[in-house]
Amino acid sequence: MRDAPLRICLVTREHPAFGTSGGIGTHTQHLARALAQRGHRVTVLAHGPRETASAEGVRLVGVGARHAWRAPWPARWLGMVARTGPFAVAAARALREEGPFDVLEVPEYQGWGLAAALATRTPVVARLHGHTALVRRLNGQALDLDARLAGLLEAATLRRASLVLASSASLAGAARQDFRPALPRERVAIVPLGVDTRHFRPVCAAATRARLRVPAEAPVLLYAGRLEARKGVWTLLEAFIQVLRRHPEALLVLAGGDPPGGPTLREALRARAAEAGVADHLRLPGHLTQAELPGLYAACDVFVAPSPAEPFGLVYLEAMACGRPVVGCHAGGAPEIVTEGVTGWLVPPNDAPGLAARLSAALTSRPQLMEIGQEARRVATERHSLDALAASTEAWYQVAVAGGRQARQAGAA
Repeated sequence: MRDAPLRICLVTREHPAFGTSGGIGTHTQHLARALAQRGHRVTVLAHGPRETASAEGVRLVGVGARHAWRAPWPARWLGMVARTGPFAVAAARALREEGPFDVLEVPEYQGWGLAAALATRTPVVARLHGHTALVRRLNGQALDLDARLAGLLEAATLRRASLVLASSASLAGAARQDFRPALPRERVAIVPLGVDTRHFRPVCAAATRARLRVPAEAPVLLYAGRLEARKGVWTLLEAFIQVLRRHPEALLVLAGGDPPGGPTLREALRARAAEAGVADHLRLPGHLTQAELPGLYAACDVFVAPSPAEPFGLVYLEAMACGRPVVGCHAGGAPEIVTEGVTGWLVPPNDAPGLAARLSAALTSRPQLMEIGQEARRVATERHSLDALAASTEAWYQVAVAGGRQARQAGAA
């Protein structure tokens, strides 16, 4: 007999419905919808205008505007903490107004859900998305006061949670290292992220290619994601310069926006391409919406995201679901998604010559690319669907709920 439906609350500072993009917001949106389809009552508390809407069984509550703080001078040195504080407090108040709930899921990132987690006796599940220290390390940035305070909020969030979910073993290991002893191994479970295979599917690429000014037969390499150093975009550009020696018709598309509050790499990448004499082979379309992404993936021959330590890599699954072979690194979560020679290829991190050789070899055989792309689509559909994500998450929610019930009974006794 199946367990009774749960009353679930998810907290996120970013959500596509309110015009903010990012992996956490996209994941939350997809998970909420998949959980609702399994019969659960799901509420999402997201940063946005004070309004409530319901769609596909999910109640979306905008919080943040109602309880905004003004922090003029701290924002200069404490940008992350100053932005997180107003939302965190507003989310805690909204949680009390919208509850009760059986389980609360919060991201660890910058302590977005810490105030909500502390304001309730509801069992708390924290999900790892990539903590501040890890992101700073991969971007080659120092841990300033702001980042250290964000790390303290993240550690407090993990200590409050009765269970922690990680999208990959690599991310779990990095978090245990950075948050020891607050995150013992026995409180962490691995739940790979899922992809919406109904939305991300093979589609016609003609319109996207025309918009990007890509000739019909030109081989295209695609990167999609934020333009950050930690994503390996510099390595990719240097590799592409070498690829052009064997494939002079090839084009590179670097699609994505700038990191929030961080420096832009767009002009620096454009300048390097011009210096190397390959500016005409580079496309920088900027941020694309979820609706535009399937066409973008369809427009490429190979998807490339050579991040030296991607915590999971949802973009790999999106590209695979669209029937495209993918290239990642022997690092981070990519090896847990990409199977060498089956759904794509893996290369050493920060190795532009090695990446160039792999890409050049891949572009020499279009029939092989089609075969691998078809297998990538099958793997994404069968192993990484949103329903698979929701089923695994649901099982761990039940563990958290049962543990909370036992704790309350023990307290009553």
